[in-house]
This record gives sequence, C-alpha cells and structure tokens, in this order.
Amino acid sequence: MGERIYALRKQNNMSQGDLADRLEVSRQTVSKWENDSSLPELDKIIRLCELFKVSSDYVLRGITEDAESKEKEQTVIKEKTVIIERHTDIKAVFSTGLIINALFFLFISPKSFYIPLLFGAVAAVLLLCKKHPVYFSLWLVYVYINVFCSLTTAGGIDLIFDKSAYTAEYAPLLAVSVLLWITLFALVGWGIRILNNKRKGD
Repeated sequence: MGERIYALRKQNNMSQGDLADRLEVSRQTVSKWENDSSLPELDKIIRLCELFKVSSDYVLRGITEDAESKEKEQTVIKEKTVIIERHTDIKAVFSTGLIINALFFLFISPKSFYIPLLFGAVAAVLLLCKKHPVYFSLWLVYVYINVFCSLTTAGGIDLIFDKSAYTAEYAPLLAVSVLLWITLFALVGWGIRILNNKRKGD
C-alpha cells in the first residue's frame, strides 16, 4: 500500500507535507504510510481515494478497474459454467431414465412401440438440443399426442371445429381438444418469449 500511496502522490506532484495537509495528518504519518510501517485509518483511505480519484480496491489491494472488471467477468463465466454443467447432468439423468422406460415398455408390450418411440425421441431431443431442450421436447410431445388422438380416437385439435361432436358422448374428446389448444397457445407464447430474449441478448 505504501508504494501505491507514494506513486499516487508523485503522479499528482505533491510532497509529503502537501498530502499531510490535505488529509489533516502529520508529514511523519504520511512517511510511515509510504514506508509500510503503519496503515492509514479507514476515513483516511476514503479521503485518499477521493483525492486521487482511484478506487479503494486499488489503494488496498492494487487492483485496477480493468483488473476488477476482468475478475468479475471470470466469476460470471465460472458461475455460468457450473449452471451449464448442472443442467447437462440433469439432462443426462432424465434422458437415461426415459431410455430405460422405453426399453421396459418395449419389453413388456412390443406391440405398443409408439410409447417407447416417444420416450426415445424426447431423450434424443434433450441430449442433442443445446438451447431450450425442454421447450422442443414439449413441442414433440404435443405433436405426438395430437397425431395419436387424431389416428386412434378421431379427436385431436381439430375436433373443436366439428359441430356434430358437441354431444355428451364426445365430451372427453372435446376436453382433450380444448387442452390441446391451450397448450398450443402456451407453447407459442413461450416461443415468442424466447425470441424476444434472444433479440435483447443480441
């Protein structure tokens, strides 16, 4: 610290006496600071920073604003790396679970291959998509459910437009159709939000 106080004093063409007068201390006190035989009190450090227009980090630790910003940037990078690693671990565990379930369903019911197929497809999306894997997985599940309903029950998202389906018999299928529409709007809204965040980031 003493070397930094000495350097700042010289840069501003001040003598030890001049600095002592500004800080309302004796010249001997300034000399002790510069020789590192004593440390300035907190209020004197603050006045030193104000006088020489430097940060307290520079006076205390010799860290410049550039070094401080780089240090903060490295901290942010490390934190983001940890978050990415955690997400990768979660994705790997979840994808492994889906694959195990797919193999289990395929083993107990080979004819119902469409369920393992969905599980395998979602697992692949989770592993391969680097950005927003959950979003794309939900889209995959949504399309699958819609196609499955259309092929097996003559329902799906289009059923809501069929006036002949507005009967008690078709009530469960109509409820599914309404849920599919709500899910569609939710996914589209989520997609718009992702695009807006991407534009703000750019």
